[in-house]
Amino acid sequence: MAVRSSRSPARTDGQRPLTGIPVEIYMLIVDELLEDADMPLVERKSILSNMNLVCRLFSALVAPKLFSLVSFRGAHVGASESGKRRRDSWLKQLAQGEETACLLGTFVRHVEYVDWMPQGTPAQRDRVIPDLGRHVHILPRFSNLKKLHLDHTPISSDLFGAITSLTRLETLTIEHCSYHTLRTKKALPEASLPLLVELNVSMVEDDFAAYVPALASLATTPTLQSLKTTEWPLARAIMEASTDVPLKHFETTYMPSDVHILFAFLCRTPTLTSLCLTTPLDAPDDDLRSSSSHSALPDTSLPRLRELRCPLSLLAPLFRPSVSRLNLVDTSDWFRLNSTSSSRLLEPLEQCALKELDVPMWAWRRFPLQRYTPKLAKLAVCFPLLPMIPLETMIGAFCNCGPKLSLQTLELRFADSVYATWKLNLRMQHNMVVAYLARRFPTASCFTLADAIEWHRVANANGSAWQPVVRERECVKELLQCKDSAVWEFMEVADHDGALAALFTEGEMTAAIAKRLSRGGAH
Repeated sequence: MAVRSSRSPARTDGQRPLTGIPVEIYMLIVDELLEDADMPLVERKSILSNMNLVCRLFSALVAPKLFSLVSFRGAHVGASESGKRRRDSWLKQLAQGEETACLLGTFVRHVEYVDWMPQGTPAQRDRVIPDLGRHVHILPRFSNLKKLHLDHTPISSDLFGAITSLTRLETLTIEHCSYHTLRTKKALPEASLPLLVELNVSMVEDDFAAYVPALASLATTPTLQSLKTTEWPLARAIMEASTDVPLKHFETTYMPSDVHILFAFLCRTPTLTSLCLTTPLDAPDDDLRSSSSHSALPDTSLPRLRELRCPLSLLAPLFRPSVSRLNLVDTSDWFRLNSTSSSRLLEPLEQCALKELDVPMWAWRRFPLQRYTPKLAKLAVCFPLLPMIPLETMIGAFCNCGPKLSLQTLELRFADSVYATWKLNLRMQHNMVVAYLARRFPTASCFTLADAIEWHRVANANGSAWQPVVRERECVKELLQCKDSAVWEFMEVADHDGALAALFTEGEMTAAIAKRLSRGGAH
């Protein structure tokens, strides 16, 4: 009896699930044809007819799912040796233009290049670059590619040229990548991707400036709806090259000295529904001081704007009554304890019914938020990056200041280096919720002190209790499974009501994980 393959897709007939087709069935048919050379012609035709139906079903159901994602990883993480050989054989045939291999290539919708940054000895680096070059060479073979993700990968003129050939590409993400210095003065190809919907470029390295004009040209298309970048030169080039782009989501850092260029673009882009503007950490001090007042900026017409993140100095010209979610945390707010900004900058909020608000800790202490946000349901307060201060000290100081608000949800956000120690210490977090936060905000039903964990108020026989909900289950599981002893020298782990233990099945719960969960918060 054939064993069902994990690669076999689940089929449905209306609401009734049907049995998956094992891959072994296809192999049995092939074996039957090969082993019996004396098979009568009529019987052979019958088998071939059945095989044709099965193969057509395989092509329609299995192949699109099996080949939808192709991941090129510098270390072939997680691949078996036999899997590598089969894949390498297909890629070699694809590079040679073999018909069947190219047909399978048309099923590919998502390609990612991850961890190709040269590391190790010179000999190891010399092996990595040619491998990447071979993979780049076959990229144009994926004629129906819709999504391309480059992460920790060197960008060369060859790779960029291959990208420009992907005429069906809808999403392009480039993050933590280095950019090769161009060997010749020949310009990179500048051509728009006609179906591009989303462009994300962040955390660049090396000679990025030489690639800006070509990258900007990719986005000069009327289909672009989302632009997210940490690089102001790229955002500026796109804004200056574009005329009327129906952009819905725009996220960028900006130089305060170029704010008029930014506003000229915003004034002709009324389609925006979400806007995120922050200043870079390396912005000159003179620029930051000049940004304290932008009274000369024109008011923008953004009738569809729903989500806004901007420095407090830009609130007046950008804010609209349609905004329901506002974030006033700038990059520099993570590194400062105070500000001289006036609460009058919040006056635009009096004309709206804001539901969600993010503010830095200094604004929580100084501003009468209850005056401007009486209907606020969710508040997030960002604590500055400080020396290691006990969590109880920070929570106590927070609860002893600030306005009185009738909140439903409160998030306290800390820099990774601050809360990494106790992000899995649920016992300590529970104590902070019960002893401080629940008393300070009696109307709240949800608190968050770490990204992965939420605390919810639940009814019980004694009235109510606070229980943890693990929001990022897989990330927490991977962390608890980490075997690096250096991690456990500083990280505290303490379960509460078995929330962390419940992430693991009986077979997954190893002795090491059980020991970590039983440490009770000790290092």
